[in-house]
Amino acid sequence: MPFKVALISMPWPASYRPSVQLGALKAFLNLQKIDVDTFHFYPEVADAIGIGVYETISSSSFTSEAIYASLLFPERENIIQRFLEKEIKRRKKRLPVKLTEIREKIKKLHKRHLRDIEWGRYQLIGFSICISQLTSSLYMIREIKGLYPKIPIVIGGSGVCEEVGRSLLRTFPEIDFAIQGEGELPLLKLCRSIESKSNFDIPGLMRRSSREVVGGGYQQIQNLDYLPPPDYSGYFDTLKRLRSLKNIIPAIPIEGSRGCWWNQSHRGEPLKACRFCNLNLQWKGYRAKSPSRIVKEVDYLVRRYGSLKLYFVDNVLNYEGIKEIFEGILGLGKDLEIFLETRAQIKKEQLKLMKKAGVKEIQVGIEALSTSLLKKMHKGTTAIQNIAIMKYCEEVGIINSANLITCFPGSEEGEVIETLRNMDFVLPYRPLEGIKFWLGYGSAIASYPKMFGIRRIYNHPIYKILFPEFFYKRLYFMHKGYVGDRYRQERMWRPVLDKCNEWEDYYKRMKSLSCDPILSYMDGGEFLIIRRRIKENQNELHRLRGVSREIYLFCDTPKHLKRISERFCNISQEKLLNFLNSLVDKRIMFKEGNRFLSLAVREKLY
Repeated sequence: MPFKVALISMPWPASYRPSVQLGALKAFLNLQKIDVDTFHFYPEVADAIGIGVYETISSSSFTSEAIYASLLFPERENIIQRFLEKEIKRRKKRLPVKLTEIREKIKKLHKRHLRDIEWGRYQLIGFSICISQLTSSLYMIREIKGLYPKIPIVIGGSGVCEEVGRSLLRTFPEIDFAIQGEGELPLLKLCRSIESKSNFDIPGLMRRSSREVVGGGYQQIQNLDYLPPPDYSGYFDTLKRLRSLKNIIPAIPIEGSRGCWWNQSHRGEPLKACRFCNLNLQWKGYRAKSPSRIVKEVDYLVRRYGSLKLYFVDNVLNYEGIKEIFEGILGLGKDLEIFLETRAQIKKEQLKLMKKAGVKEIQVGIEALSTSLLKKMHKGTTAIQNIAIMKYCEEVGIINSANLITCFPGSEEGEVIETLRNMDFVLPYRPLEGIKFWLGYGSAIASYPKMFGIRRIYNHPIYKILFPEFFYKRLYFMHKGYVGDRYRQERMWRPVLDKCNEWEDYYKRMKSLSCDPILSYMDGGEFLIIRRRIKENQNELHRLRGVSREIYLFCDTPKHLKRISERFCNISQEKLLNFLNSLVDKRIMFKEGNRFLSLAVREKLY
């Protein structure tokens, strides 16, 4: 009888896409002759409570964790109930059903899972725990272990790295093993060890021994091209049974790389990464599939699952392979709809190619509109670079769903003023979402708190509401609280958050009048007409002729004054600078130091 494994993904991931973790592990273990069943319970929960309700809950990590915390610790139901009501109200959301009704529907669904699934036929049960999946996984682990105490349970995923996983093993006896980092090789060797009843000294695997947690480290596949395409059959089989999700178009996760090429923390330099980021704790180094392999995988997965919607799960796009990847995807001749994440260094010509290949939405790691603050964050970018990518997305027609981090520890009033000033120049572009900084376990800020004015770090106090004191004190959580200049930061950054809301309202209002760009130009060959839409049938116009037109078009990408002077050497630098500054005063050009960027987008790009 073959060794049989059950892999489970609990709420609250997006219901419209399968778990890439489960898909990758199933395909890899199947290749090694290990039988794997995957259970995507989160779309079933979405079906049970309603997709709208599910999306409202899943949009907040603490709200998500609170739902299952009340099932995990029923004695805290009233405390958690009050927290949920306040949290939903604070976020100006509305739930059409009562929270008690949501919990009862979820509980009823999982009772059916426990009754109908033959858990006793598995030799190992694994849980993938990522964002917002902690309490839901702990709840199901406890329920399964209560019925089948002899079946070992292993946890893994980005939410159980390092001390977080160790603390879970120390605190919850229902958990037998925790995988740190990449799962394929440690999970395979764990299966072999259980099957042969040999020792469990496996790199990347943590376990209890004499009441202590031992093991750890990492075990990675160096060449990702050796991995088989992920197997999402379990998710698609689940969708067939769900009435309310029957007509959704699922997004197929595509994994082109692991880690982040900008992050150098694995080389013993933790400050050489984006200092707020803790997304790469599970990887040591950056690895990417070859462009040809990614294209073949896209073709295979689209054909197998009959969906044209793709979701690249990479923490950052493989910058070096952009041309080959998207020329290859374009060559497939499929009408794709693609989402991905990238850094701001991407060029306009690359964006044009991506658009043609089917990229509809990207999340650019913008984070700030102050170069000084970007340096503190170690983003490796500048404000003018960020504004340029926002402009390119607007021109090419790709949705840029980027964030603006506020309240960053150690930020100064001058950086707030710079941000507010620069926001005036980018109002014609899709608004950034203003978010407050949160401290993540394992980030560079958490590792070097004094550098950022942080005096003390502790588990976020909301976990005190969700977990009894015994658990709160013993566990490490991914979301941390801290003592520093937090209240000062919140006061300083309040105008920026208010302006983000105004920006969003302005953009929606202008786009409701016309889908045309808010700030655009049309080229007449010898002259240029720049138009800023003010309201319906009312425009602010600027006309540039001859060399003025040429200068404006030359600054379509950021240009240093020295380069502009060399290109237009017949014009004195004083006269040139006066002209450029006049365009800046009109907010149709942006200036940072001695670099200039024209802000109007071409109205008839295609």
